[in-house]
Amino acid sequence: MMKKTAISLACAAVATIGISSTAMAGGWETDRAGGFNSVYTYTPDDVSPVGNGRSLMIVLHGCTQPINNYKTANLDKVAEEWGMVVAVPDAANKQGFSCWGYWTGSKSRSAGDYKNVINLAKEYIDDASKDIDPNQVYVAGLSSGGAFAMTVGCLAPDIFAGMGLDAAPSAGTSSSGAMGPKESSVSQTAQRCKSYAGSYASEFDTQITNTAYGTSDSTVNTGYGLQNASAMASIYGVSKLSGTNSIEGRAKETLWDGPDGTNQVSMLELSGVSHAWPGGSGARGSYIDGSNINYGMYLAEYFANNNLRVDRVVDEYAPVVSGLEVTPSEDGTSVAVEATVEAAADTTLTAVTVIIDGEEFESPLDGYVSVETAISGDDHKVEIIADSVDAEGNPHQTIKKKSFSTAEDTGTGTGTGSLPGMGSGLGSLPGMGSGLGSLPGMGSGLGSLPGVGSGIGTGVSSSWCSMMPWMSWMCN
Repeated sequence: MMKKTAISLACAAVATIGISSTAMAGGWETDRAGGFNSVYTYTPDDVSPVGNGRSLMIVLHGCTQPINNYKTANLDKVAEEWGMVVAVPDAANKQGFSCWGYWTGSKSRSAGDYKNVINLAKEYIDDASKDIDPNQVYVAGLSSGGAFAMTVGCLAPDIFAGMGLDAAPSAGTSSSGAMGPKESSVSQTAQRCKSYAGSYASEFDTQITNTAYGTSDSTVNTGYGLQNASAMASIYGVSKLSGTNSIEGRAKETLWDGPDGTNQVSMLELSGVSHAWPGGSGARGSYIDGSNINYGMYLAEYFANNNLRVDRVVDEYAPVVSGLEVTPSEDGTSVAVEATVEAAADTTLTAVTVIIDGEEFESPLDGYVSVETAISGDDHKVEIIADSVDAEGNPHQTIKKKSFSTAEDTGTGTGTGSLPGMGSGLGSLPGMGSGLGSLPGMGSGLGSLPGVGSGIGTGVSSSWCSMMPWMSWMCN
């Protein structure tokens, strides 16, 4: 197996920060910021387990994808578990099919939506009520949003400590380059990214990147995942490690090395996922996948574990909590929690507490945690708090958290080509009935045009985008 990051997230108990009325902790709010007319923002109660304050992840939507879809992508769980403010802006300068215009206009920190994304990050950093650590600011996106995130991450590596690029064409790709053979090469992509950075290129030394793609994506060439990862690894000067890791049995992780035991680049192959942002069990919405891992949760953990800019205080005397397994019953009415807890050298365990949905269970100090209890509802949180003292009586603590859902997996949003505002048909445009790909004011036929009869193929299961491959790049 490939090595994972060696950095522990052992930390003292996190205190809840008082939030002013301008930032409603623990909920989504609609904002106007950075030059965007609409930004959905989630501000959690807790702070990041590393650094000072909360982290910030700006998530850029795909083509035709309304930003409210990300409110049902389990990003609230990501925010709460990792002390991360999540901001989802609606592109202000949309191109065809509401895409982010990564292929057009000036690639400049002072131009268009590049400026707006950067200004959004700066405004939120300056907002004391959000308590954002400027060393923990990240940008991520799906498809056109992923390509745009890569471009803005290359333009401003001083601001963005990490990038998450899901189903993303490479920065600088043309409007039609997402489909078919990859454009450019690893070296050309790396050179282009460095040229965007200009005088900020030295900041790449402490930036990290994840790329991801679904193995069933028929919209964007899946080869861009490896091309983008390899290009950033080339810029960072790091090497790919041998082997892969399995993530929840649903994704394959490839890692590149980094300073001090970190992994400066990672890549995910998401089994069976089409062209979508993976939100984990219960996630739904167009271009939101509910069948695989929670990609936002993966990014938050990857960013926290590997961030090269935060001041880490690694407590070598803190207990080690490992092998945390959370197993809900098939009917979702109970859960079993197991883990191993070990005291560090020259220390003694004093307490091991398991908290399941707010209910506390004291575990024996024999190094093994095993708790089973009844649960109700869909969304749950498990915490293990291990306390110890060293030979001089100084206290040490490790907190391990895990969220899970017992909601039935609807599998919604996993198909390609679905557009917003549809009825029961897949790929219908706003104002449609049940037909597939009908245009506004049409009947139920496939691809019917004004003044034309009902068309053909009512109820066909393939998407409008896949029926018109020469325009598929616009459909995310």
